[in-house]
Amino acid sequence: MLELSLGSVFAHRFVVEKRIQSGGMGLIFRARDQQTNRAVALKLLQRESSSIELDRFMSEARTLSELHDPAIVSYIAHGISSEGQAYLVMEWLEGEDLAQRLRHTHLTVSEIITLLGCVASALQVAHQSGVVHRDIKPSNLFLRNEQIDQVTLIDFGLTCRIIGGSQMNDTGVVVGTPEYMAPEQARGDRHIGPSADIFSLGCVIFECLTGQPPFVSEHIAAVLAKILFEEAPALSTIEPELPESVCNLVARMLAKNPGARIPDATALLSELATLGEIPAEPKSGRMGSSTRTFEMAGTEQALVSVVIAQSPDSRQLDRTPQNVARGAIAQTQNAAVRDALVMLGVTVECSVDGSLIATIVRQGAATDQAIHAARCALLVKERWPEAVVALGTGRAVLDGTAIVGEVLGRVGVMLQSVEQRPGLAQTAVRIDDTTGRLIDTFFALTRDPGGQLFLTGLSQNEDDSRPLLGVPTQCVGRERELSLLEASFGACCDNSAAAAVLVSSPPGFGKSRLRHEFLRCLKTQNRDLLVLTGRGEPMSGGAAYALLGQALRRLFAILDGEELPLRQEKIRSRVAQAVSAEQVQRVSEFLGEMCGTQFPESILLHAARQEPRLMGDQIAQAFTDFLSGECAKHPVLLLLEDLHWGDALTVKVVDGALRDLSERPLMVLALARPEIEDLFPKLWTERSRQDIRLSALSKRACERLIQQVLGPQVAPAVQSRIIDQAAGNALFLEETMRSVKSACYFRR
Repeated sequence: MLELSLGSVFAHRFVVEKRIQSGGMGLIFRARDQQTNRAVALKLLQRESSSIELDRFMSEARTLSELHDPAIVSYIAHGISSEGQAYLVMEWLEGEDLAQRLRHTHLTVSEIITLLGCVASALQVAHQSGVVHRDIKPSNLFLRNEQIDQVTLIDFGLTCRIIGGSQMNDTGVVVGTPEYMAPEQARGDRHIGPSADIFSLGCVIFECLTGQPPFVSEHIAAVLAKILFEEAPALSTIEPELPESVCNLVARMLAKNPGARIPDATALLSELATLGEIPAEPKSGRMGSSTRTFEMAGTEQALVSVVIAQSPDSRQLDRTPQNVARGAIAQTQNAAVRDALVMLGVTVECSVDGSLIATIVRQGAATDQAIHAARCALLVKERWPEAVVALGTGRAVLDGTAIVGEVLGRVGVMLQSVEQRPGLAQTAVRIDDTTGRLIDTFFALTRDPGGQLFLTGLSQNEDDSRPLLGVPTQCVGRERELSLLEASFGACCDNSAAAAVLVSSPPGFGKSRLRHEFLRCLKTQNRDLLVLTGRGEPMSGGAAYALLGQALRRLFAILDGEELPLRQEKIRSRVAQAVSAEQVQRVSEFLGEMCGTQFPESILLHAARQEPRLMGDQIAQAFTDFLSGECAKHPVLLLLEDLHWGDALTVKVVDGALRDLSERPLMVLALARPEIEDLFPKLWTERSRQDIRLSALSKRACERLIQQVLGPQVAPAVQSRIIDQAAGNALFLEETMRSVKSACYFRR
């Protein structure tokens, strides 16, 4: 940057009198205009600034040259000097900015309304000229001569132009100051309209009235999360003496939906005109920096879990608009994580600093919700391993999609503490004690030396029946798929609605392990449910009712070689527990046909044996009636493994059951290879089938499994070779580890 000495003349016109401060992109000097003999503010751009910063600097100059209002800082000149230095000259302002005023005194309500009217008038000029300021905050509202009614809007460096309702923004980077951002800015939307300025101004007025902005936290990601998910506290609960008209006006300025917000400065001035006379007293801002309490009586309360993931790069950023802008580019890096969470029924937002915020509400019982949230957090860490991830659970008030409570701030505090002592945060998820108490029997938790609680994975003791080389292993790399299954089953039970889920993948990708983990999770929940399991076999593929017959034989405990009367009695006895006495004989006869256990011919059974279509209809009806009776007592999970070796009649009967029992807690879970789509091209598509396609295990998941089985001391080269040979195939990975383990054993 060009060094200016006191008394030097810049651009053959401006005499430098004093260096004032370093701005975000350069230096500001007090100078004197030789043409008018008036004091001016000379702003110089850093020489090493990027082309984007130069464009923004020059855009600010052009914008100011077009805006003329006593409440907007006046433009004098701009250009590039003969030395190549970009500069902007504005009128010199004497006084203090609003941020300085608020640090040492409070404003009266009437002063605040005066301030609001003056700023609205300045913004009206900008908005009518197609300009959105995008950085309204106390430090950009300058009080000329320290007078409220002489407030002046400054710093137009982040403006954008609106032409025909579309934002004209060459950089595509959305910026602002976190505590005063509108939700659309916090999300990083490209199209920012005048109502964003209204929201930011609402935050300023809220701070004037209460002592702090409506959205505050220890961590920038938590601030943005609050803007996106939390409603601003009602002013009437903080300052009860405020006029109701003022409280309502600020609430409309702070509406999260731009369509529900006061649209622009012209509309804001119209509403100000209807406020009437405002008393000069009392003073505002009595709340100061004290902790807010949230009014929960008489409102809808719920348990809310929040996951926030923050890029480690942003931990080094301060809160300047330029650094916040840098985070907007990082949003695209976690798009895959966001999409995976959305599939799990989670509300997700990606904020302008590149962080990801997920909220989980009403996921059944408290433990179920916390487990679901923990799986989501592990999924985020799995897919975005370099991120710092924190999870908190707490009570909150719900207002539509907005949340009012302390949980967002608590997660922000956790992120702040993690940044100060990274440690386990590099490989685990920071959680609060509330979440920890809810999930401690299901997940592996640990505390660092500082007492911070971390989620490291599934509990090491939960999978003893699935050891690998004698080592109990976690189910790694399938957190998303497992959460989908749990969510589907939970919705099926809670809503009493039948569901069909198809899990497909090539051989060796972990369908059986996923099935095992899902059943184990259901078992740990102590649910009262019936599980019917049938597996397709290559030698019996296509045999009539092969999978359902197998599932029923297991349920009825029918063994090969048993006498026919004993098998008949087992069927009849079990069927009697599910259907009425009038139905027992019919249902038993036709389920017997499905299981290969014939009953003496009744009139209906005799007729069905003469007519294949009637037999098929009666078998399907008997199966549906039996499931209906079971569903009346408890949820039913029908598990069909290797359905690619299944048969058309099984598929047809299950389709009928899903149709007829659509309002019963029945879930059909089918596992198959990809060729299932060719074998049964319309498999339960009319029953809103949900598809889960297993992809190759990620490198991170493979590393975790290798370290579980072979130990953390495994050489990096060996680990890389195992991962390369397995190519994401879970079966190949296990076999390769067996080979490595065996080779190590024989070398001893």
